[in-house]
Amino acid sequence: MSLNNIYGEIYAEFHKLIYYHCLKKLRNHQDAEDCMHEVFVKLFEKQVDVCHTTKFWLYKASDRIVMNYIRKQFRYQSAKELEETGTWYDPFEEKFNLGDYLEPKETALLKDYILQRKTDVELSKELCITPEAVRKRVSRLKAKVRNLHESED
Repeated sequence: MSLNNIYGEIYAEFHKLIYYHCLKKLRNHQDAEDCMHEVFVKLFEKQVDVCHTTKFWLYKASDRIVMNYIRKQFRYQSAKELEETGTWYDPFEEKFNLGDYLEPKETALLKDYILQRKTDVELSKELCITPEAVRKRVSRLKAKVRNLHESED
């Protein structure tokens, strides 16, 4: 059996599962279909070993692709809004008013991590620290914010 036939069978067997997995996260049929197709393109490009772990690989790849898609959409919408209005609506700042409690660097880190959905690796490169240190800082900041809001209630 040729490699193309094997990939064709994998597509036929799993494309609906991956599509619905993406749709559940994106809630948009066209976006889900785009992400699903990208998953199978990556499968073909990377020449992933076709074995019993294929389904797992497809789900993990679709999760990463969907997260990257969401991150890109958020950045695009924010940049477009800034360009059109000259301001950037910041629901994070409005909801939590963190400027009163956190240093500007801390607020920026939380925004990058939560709103822009930057990964630990991306943030570690920006901050010139290890990904583990980024995770620890974010964890501490989340706890700090949680404690602040619990004390206000």
